[in-house]
Amino acid sequence: HLVHWSKPRTQGQIIRIVLVCPIYALASLLSLIVSEAASLYVETVRDLFEAFVIYTFLALVLEYAGGEAACVAKICHLPPLRHPLGPCLARLLPAMPRNHLLLRKCKQGTLQFVIVKPLMAFTGLIAALAGAYSNYWYQACVLLIYNVSYTLALYWLFVVYLATKSVIARHSPVAKFVAVKGIVFATYYQSLAVAFFPGLPREDGTRWNDFILCVEMIGFAGLIMRAVPAPIAPRPSC
Repeated sequence: HLVHWSKPRTQGQIIRIVLVCPIYALASLLSLIVSEAASLYVETVRDLFEAFVIYTFLALVLEYAGGEAACVAKICHLPPLRHPLGPCLARLLPAMPRNHLLLRKCKQGTLQFVIVKPLMAFTGLIAALAGAYSNYWYQACVLLIYNVSYTLALYWLFVVYLATKSVIARHSPVAKFVAVKGIVFATYYQSLAVAFFPGLPREDGTRWNDFILCVEMIGFAGLIMRAVPAPIAPRPSC
């Protein structure tokens, strides 16, 4: 992308997204090498960048649509969007007109994660300094807040895709959604699965998750390369 710098408004966002794989891998590797206390600071940096990537991805989707105002103009004539909650639940909720209010809801639902993630990361540092990080009730509270925040962000990102997929179809949105959501959200739920693995101590579970992340980022890097390929420079004419 840096070599073929032809679309700065979108490529700037893409480069930030591409960096997520090496940063995840490096942070996970450092967490394996350093002490448990130091690994908390490393994971805090990873959490901050994770929140930044979600904001960047939302900005990229809107940029593909020509900006927020242009996106509203392109989708406002489309039929209202049903909530993607299954046929039974969707009928209980009113359909959402594809207007600026829908985009605002999507931004609010997604950006709450951008606020909650860093806030909880810094709260974790304070709890560690106070010696309360391993407290059962603190961990239960963190788990509840994270699950609600992740689920809301995942849901509203999916709504963004459904609302704009006809506008951004030529940009292969499915591959981009799978790549970014896979890295951020699948790795989180993977960490929960490892943490609650029967008979596995919490410290060992954290280290196993870091090791798996290091290996996984190889595959995710390949997925991102296919999802956001660099533009090919035109060949000079003879």
